Amino acid sequence: MNNSDYNLLVLDDSKAVLTRLEQLLVGFGYNVITASLPSEAMKVLNCEFIDCILTDFEMPEMNGPDFCKQVKADDGFRQIPIIVLTSSDGKKSIMTAIESGADDYVLKSTDPDIINLKIRAMIRLRVLREELISFQRTSAVQSMVATYNHELNNPLTIAIGFMKILEKKSDVSELKAFHKIKESLARISDVVKKIKAVEANKTVRYTEKSKMMDISSPLSESSVKIVEPEDSGGSGESAA
Repeated sequence: MNNSDYNLLVLDDSKAVLTRLEQLLVGFGYNVITASLPSEAMKVLNCEFIDCILTDFEMPEMNGPDFCKQVKADDGFRQIPIIVLTSSDGKKSIMTAIESGADDYVLKSTDPDIINLKIRAMIRLRVLREELISFQRTSAVQSMVATYNHELNNPLTIAIGFMKILEKKSDVSELKAFHKIKESLARISDVVKKIKAVEANKTVRYTEKSKMMDISSPLSESSVKIVEPEDSGGSGESAA
């Protein structure tokens, strides 16, 4: 775990405290962004990716616990761990901080190495939570893909089979519309085959913060098998 890979947001109404904390945390290798007001901190959260927040307990505009509640109420920021910095080790202050949504608290007099360890622990917990959420989402997507693949493949098999019968038994092969339908079915079939053959964990970046499954890889020989429907009766009658 390299501290330089992580961005910290430090909130405190005291410029002197902000300067001291920034120097301390930069010394540990973190990328540090400071804010002296909760409103400034919220603006930072809306434009920067933050891995952990350190906030003062007592502030004039909004105290630390209320700021925690505001952050945790937003779905986009809920997973960001928050450490409350406090000058008091009283039970009431600690309980207020934790009940407001803070993930941990640190006394401002705490040894710097302990502060660093607490930050690293919070970041590790966030990474583990995100991995768990990603695994749950992937499992859900896999189930959904398997269901859709099955539901698409059955009618597609029948449609392609009847198209082949029509092509053999009539003059529709000369029609433009027939060829358009045939090409469209072939394209759908190709997508279904790719979905079936895709590796569950193979993804590509879609946007800066999201990925999508990669179905551009070559198809395997075990792709969807198209079965023609049985020709009932052997006459030139069209299928009902």
